[in-house]
Amino acid sequence: MPRKVMITGGLGFIGSRLARYLSDRGDDVVVVARTKNANFDELDQLTGVKIVIKDMNTLEKSDFADVAQVYHFAGTVHNYNIFNSPFLDCRTNIEGTSKVLELAKELGNVEIILGSTWFVYGRQPTLPVGEEGKCEPLALYGATKLCSEHFVRAYGRVFGLPFKIVRFGNIYGPGDVNSSKEKGALMYLLREIRYNNPIRLYYGGDFVRDYLYVSDAVEGIVHVAANGMPSETYNIGSGVPTKFLDLVKFGLSYFDSKSVVSTIDPPRFHQAVQVKDFYLNIEKAKKIGFAPKVSIEKGLRLACEDIKRQLS
Repeated sequence: MPRKVMITGGLGFIGSRLARYLSDRGDDVVVVARTKNANFDELDQLTGVKIVIKDMNTLEKSDFADVAQVYHFAGTVHNYNIFNSPFLDCRTNIEGTSKVLELAKELGNVEIILGSTWFVYGRQPTLPVGEEGKCEPLALYGATKLCSEHFVRAYGRVFGLPFKIVRFGNIYGPGDVNSSKEKGALMYLLREIRYNNPIRLYYGGDFVRDYLYVSDAVEGIVHVAANGMPSETYNIGSGVPTKFLDLVKFGLSYFDSKSVVSTIDPPRFHQAVQVKDFYLNIEKAKKIGFAPKVSIEKGLRLACEDIKRQLS
């Protein structure tokens, strides 16, 4: 019997890939998104996918009819809303999550798989960071994502709502249609390299991040949903520190680019809300069967091939 699942933010980078995966395995998938984007046409052609275009805060019980599991991935994606839309993080990450939780509570027996982020950890004294690490987010994005985690846990304690939480590392790969300087910087810079544009790197690229290819991120979600312990949180990343400059060098070589790389100092805002080095401890996820399959070299090659195909 196929299950019916809902993915909020289902036209986003990770959500759209998860929708295809779940549809391919036979699930009936309801994708909820606020607006259409470049992923709409691809998913709209799939037999097992229904797309609902509406704001999270206008969802109704009828939208959840027969849904057994909600992958709640709708949310903001970077720290910069504080300048132009300071209430957006609250409306999306907190109010939107509250709406989903209230509807799930009323319907009963709906499991929540919450998508969160490594930004909730903030600066850590030691690396890699495990799920038990103290969370001290540095800006509104991380703070409101952590708040959404606490809301989910509260509904679990008070109403018995089943849930699991996934904290992602830096996810990259084809399909990241909204990558920019603020979000998905790796994919953005690879496109800039393809165009031979100047590349200016904070700290000269001498910092590390935890990069995970998008198909591995989807595998991680599926493992947590199927095998994770109830009410637990799981880091989903590569567990490997990767120097950012090495990623840029790969792109320069792949595209035979004439881009000139230079070093710039991070602006004050970046220094206030970002960490220099970061990567995750993923041993807890490994214990339930998660194992990244795509090496950083293979993932970068696939990402560059997709960019080349798009821009040729």
